[in-house]
Amino acid sequence: MPYIEGDKLDLKKLENIISENVESVESVVIDYIVEKVFEKLESYNKKLLVVFTGASIGFKDAFKCIKMLQDRGFKLTIVLSNGALNVFNENLIKEFFKVEKVIKEDDNENIISLVKENTIIMIPTLTVNTCSKIANGINDNIATNIISYSLINGKKVIASINGCCPDNEERISIFKDNMSNSYKDLLRNNIKKLKDYNIILTTSVNLEKKVIKIYKDNFSLNTNKKNNDEIDYICSKQNIEIKEILLNKKIISKIDVYNLKHYKVIKINQDSIITPSAKDEALKYNINILKI
Repeated sequence: MPYIEGDKLDLKKLENIISENVESVESVVIDYIVEKVFEKLESYNKKLLVVFTGASIGFKDAFKCIKMLQDRGFKLTIVLSNGALNVFNENLIKEFFKVEKVIKEDDNENIISLVKENTIIMIPTLTVNTCSKIANGINDNIATNIISYSLINGKKVIASINGCCPDNEERISIFKDNMSNSYKDLLRNNIKKLKDYNIILTTSVNLEKKVIKIYKDNFSLNTNKKNNDEIDYICSKQNIEIKEILLNKKIISKIDVYNLKHYKVIKINQDSIITPSAKDEALKYNINILKI
């Protein structure tokens, strides 16, 4: 950067840049404030209510996906049904997901508040029993009550069907293929009912991808659907022969890029500073920012 020499900050040069670019600095400050507000709102929306029932099939993949969602900033509220407590150790769940508390049947938790406080409801280990109850509107435990209230209120619900699908390969390898066709049809129809209720069905290994898609499509404040981590905003090629303009400014802000959104290439000086929101704006309008 033009105001850094070696590892030292040249305050005089920085002061000169700021004094010469007061309007740009103001827009950068505004951009920064807006970005921070958006970050807070994005964080507020990343709330996941995870309802474990007693299925063990696919649980390892489900655990990995939930952990990856935590790494992406999702805050977890974990519920264990009585069936889940027979399969999963409460303390191990707390330790694995680094949560202080899990909610159980006997805690008499306020179901309405639980659902309202979270953005997405996930059933990572859906059992045949719970699937059947949801399909037929039976609400007799904490898990089915949460799902029922979520559906009534139009919440986004996602469920992994590894443990309740009669055609799941792991299930067949464990229990053999001894079910009658009529019983298989019954279980398939229960799953179909869940889909008809707008529950998003997936497999355990795909839980993370599905939750991210639901979040981006419904709750994310970022209109740019591309993964910013995979984009190189600064084009290194020097031979782009399309509509272009030279922007002779020290600090390139979001407003600058927006005002030039009809151009395909914005050329800037080597020592110009590009704000993060300016980069996002360039990506949004498919603009290459080229340092010359």
